[in-house]
Amino acid sequence: MLSKILNSPIAAFCLNCRYLCPNGALRFSVNRDSLKIIMPRSFWVCTIITTISALVSAGFSVAGLLAPSGSDSFARYAASRSIALLIAVLLSLRVRSREGIAALALVMSLVQGFDGVIGMLAHDAAKTYGPFVFALANFIALMWLLRPAAQNASR
Repeated sequence: MLSKILNSPIAAFCLNCRYLCPNGALRFSVNRDSLKIIMPRSFWVCTIITTISALVSAGFSVAGLLAPSGSDSFARYAASRSIALLIAVLLSLRVRSREGIAALALVMSLVQGFDGVIGMLAHDAAKTYGPFVFALANFIALMWLLRPAAQNASR
């Protein structure tokens, strides 16, 4: 039955074209021969930056748990949230959810931005500039991902 559907004229057109989201943004294209979803470069860049950001956040949270003062309940809360965000990013990557990655990229931009503010208040340059760079990179990748299809097709 699947082969009958895939061999129809409508399926041939749809499987060889690019799908558009309701807002006009490029969603993905499908290769008819392998039926493999091909995501645009903006999706992969945003996903990679968001994943690295979530990994770094989770890594520092777990390191805080393993520190001598790791019995602090605040460290446990921070670690649980950071690990949950990392799992959500990895699941969104697994299902190739553009909307999921976009939402998590925004969340990680905010998390890293607030971490930068905390580092600034602590007068610690490493805890200030690193998170601000991640927040900015994540936000730029998010804006690229959310650009309308016409702009994505031209680049």
